[in-house]
Amino acid sequence: MPIVTHHLAAGQYTDEQVQHLATANAPATAEILERPMDRIRGFVRLYRPQMYLVASETVAHATLAAPYLGPPRELVRSGAIEIEPNDWAIGGAPASVCRRDDVPARPAAHR
Repeated sequence: MPIVTHHLAAGQYTDEQVQHLATANAPATAEILERPMDRIRGFVRLYRPQMYLVASETVAHATLAAPYLGPPRELVRSGAIEIEPNDWAIGGAPASVCRRDDVPARPAAHR
């Protein structure tokens, strides 16, 4: 189960922009990691601008805003953490047990 977390400075973007960022990244994550969309989980974490740094300067005092929803893209860092099936559960049972027959049944592009 891939989990994508977007770390953003609070007050920099509208709720609609943040929602667009999160929802637009889900299909890309599924494609890049070759996982079905229903397995992707995402979160947005907001931080006080005084506690958020870009290029070693707090966003609260910087002339450079946190760049996730616009250029310069070279300052954007991203990553996804995939949780192994033995490390998460569905209804209290390990996902490796619940989804044992699911992986072979998936199309090759989503294995």
